[in-house]
Parts: sequence; structure tokens; C-alpha cells
Amino acid sequence: MAEEICQQSWLKVMEKHQSFQGNSSFKTWLFTIARNCLLDELRRQQRWQLLELDEAVAADEKGHDHLVLQVSQQQQQLAFAQQLKLLPFAQREALILAT
Repeated sequence: MAEEICQQSWLKVMEKHQSFQGNSSFKTWLFTIARNCLLDELRRQQRWQLLELDEAVAADEKGHDHLVLQVSQQQQQLAFAQQLKLLPFAQREALILAT
């Protein structure tokens, strides 16, 4: 996902290079573009997960989905926390501040 976000960021830089006015540093402008690309991707993925969860709840008629969902969410949170620890400090900080 990091590579995809990086590619999207550079594509936007190429497409919108005329909009850079020089009021801030290039690094700040690039970081803003990358941050926005990351937020867009996270929003897109969360929508996908919500659709999957809605389908799973509707498909199960026995009522134990609530417990399964809680366990699944806990596993996702644990996996996310583990992956977050693997990121360099600046990227980890950016993700934490974005949420």
C-alpha cells in the first residue's frame, strides 16, 4: 500500500505542478499531497470493510455474528498496531495524527 500511495502522490505532483505557488516549501507541499492520498486510500478501504461487515451480519441468522465481529475487529486492531510499529517514526506519526 505504501508503494501505491507513493506512486499516487508523485502522479499528483506531476499533474498539479502548476498549482505549487512557493508559499511553503516543496517538502511541505509534497507531504500534504501524500497525506491526502493516504487518507483517500484509508477512507476507500474502510468503506469496503463496512460493506463486507454488513453482508456478513445479514447472511448469518443464528445471532452469533456479533461475537465473531468483535473478535475479528480485535484481530484487525492488533494486526494494525503490529504493522504500525514496523513503520519509520515519521510515517507512524503521520498515520497516528491522521486518525
